[in-house]
Amino acid sequence: MKPKINTDRPQLTSEEILARRNFDGLLQQLPAASGQVIQKPFWKTGWFIGSIATVAVLAVGTWAYVSTQENAKQENTKPTAQHPTVRQPDSVAQTGSFMKTSGAFIQPPLAGLNIPFTNRSLRVSQGGVLKFATGSQLKFPKNAFVDASGKAVSGQVDIRFREMHDAVDFFLSGIPMTYDSAGTKYQFESAGMVEVAAFQNGKVVYLKPGEKVEVELASPQTGKNYNVYRLDTAARNWIYLDKDNVKSPPDEDVVPAEQETNAAFQKIEQAQKAKEEQLQQQQQEAIKQVALKNPVSEKPIEPRRSDKTKNRFTVKFDAHEFPEMATYRDVLFEVDETREAFDKNNYNITWDAVRLSKGERSDRYIITLTKGIKTVRLDVYPVFAGKSYDEAKKVFDEKMVQYTTTLSMREQAELAERKRFETLMSENLTEANEARKKLEQQMKNQLINGLVEKFVMHTFSISQFGIFNCDRADQYPRGAMVNALIQNEDGDMLVCNTQIYLVDYERNALFTYYRNPEPRFQFNPKSRNLIWTVSNGVLYTLKETAFAALPANENCPMRLEAVTQKFNSVEEMRTYFGIVSPVQ
Repeated sequence: MKPKINTDRPQLTSEEILARRNFDGLLQQLPAASGQVIQKPFWKTGWFIGSIATVAVLAVGTWAYVSTQENAKQENTKPTAQHPTVRQPDSVAQTGSFMKTSGAFIQPPLAGLNIPFTNRSLRVSQGGVLKFATGSQLKFPKNAFVDASGKAVSGQVDIRFREMHDAVDFFLSGIPMTYDSAGTKYQFESAGMVEVAAFQNGKVVYLKPGEKVEVELASPQTGKNYNVYRLDTAARNWIYLDKDNVKSPPDEDVVPAEQETNAAFQKIEQAQKAKEEQLQQQQQEAIKQVALKNPVSEKPIEPRRSDKTKNRFTVKFDAHEFPEMATYRDVLFEVDETREAFDKNNYNITWDAVRLSKGERSDRYIITLTKGIKTVRLDVYPVFAGKSYDEAKKVFDEKMVQYTTTLSMREQAELAERKRFETLMSENLTEANEARKKLEQQMKNQLINGLVEKFVMHTFSISQFGIFNCDRADQYPRGAMVNALIQNEDGDMLVCNTQIYLVDYERNALFTYYRNPEPRFQFNPKSRNLIWTVSNGVLYTLKETAFAALPANENCPMRLEAVTQKFNSVEEMRTYFGIVSPVQ
């Protein structure tokens, strides 16, 4: 029996949906019965090594919807000081050179213009497949929904779904597209992003624990180096989930040209992984060589004055075995009675053997006294009496200067080696990404010539509703780096309420900058570029022709013009900027 799908129910507007959205925040308040689990951020791919993220990512966002009052509470809450994967400023005003935004994590920049949702209804007992105009679809299992208390939901549920495929979509949605890994910023190049939510009678409902929805996202991005990511709006970061699967449309065979290209992608990934492993081994060996060339003696122990009220021993020791005390004279050992009281009868025994060994701490030792079968272990520490202390302190000060000097030299040499290999890792990433882009261009040429299918399906499963991104992490554009001063038409510094966004027509990404002036504004002068930002609710832009005329000097004022045209739809904005949606 085919599932009954009612598409005539009253539809919520995009504004109503967005106003009621608090994503993961509500999930943290749900009873355990709801089965919603917030996962910790996790970055791991099959070939990701160290701090270099080499593949695109696909994000899955946990969803929750609350009342407008609750949403306002969240927006008035400042984000925490550190967000491990997405950097996002935290207040509206511009202070110094850093642009800051309000507490809301997802901020559509233009009032009244956003990516619309498509509304569908689904009978819970039957589940079924929801198909959309783009070719994407959602597959729901039977009886897969629960309410906020964890109670099973029956009857019909309303599904809200939208897709984002290009720079205009990413910009208008206000969804962050920046990824931070080991202190290095990356941008997401996307094969498509979706947002999914479910309601019953205006109240949010959830997926039952253990149930999953299969997502098939139609995309012209045929590469297989994209990953699945979920946007955690409570923790304000992207969370890696898995590699996505790419399949051709049903009932169509993959032609040899596409098979060869996919095999070439695999070779690039294998070569990059092998190179990274080789560089890591070389780095480890280089650090070992630094240690050999910059020997550092054991850290000297600062001498202590003896306490006449405490029990002490004089013990002869081998200077080779205890080099940290080799230069000291008249060393005494006081008994540390923290763990066990000292028995003064030990002084009256003529011991067969007395042995000194190192303790758990660098300034602690153990004296072992042996008499036949009797053994006594004493915790002790070295001390000095009278002039011996003054002499020992002088020796210590000299040794400490030598120790800190040699240690600093070694650390600087190690840091230089690490930076050298970070550069090599970055170059390896760039080479691999350039090779991938070249292959993708070949695929586009094949699409134009009709050699392969127009779209593929990026498929993945979700166990929570929210925002999902099929992405790969890549670096900012290269070719030119300038100190960019963002100005208005009159040459005054533009006070930006949102970030500054760079659009590179050759890449399916939205590059984000967070301050004005931006001393490290990177772009590729060989590409077609434009800039967007918003000031006092007005969209400002530096269009492609004006951008191309910019001097690639160290200091580069950029005069943006206010966009006077009012956009009544997302498509009107695409047309104005000459951006063609990859999915029609």
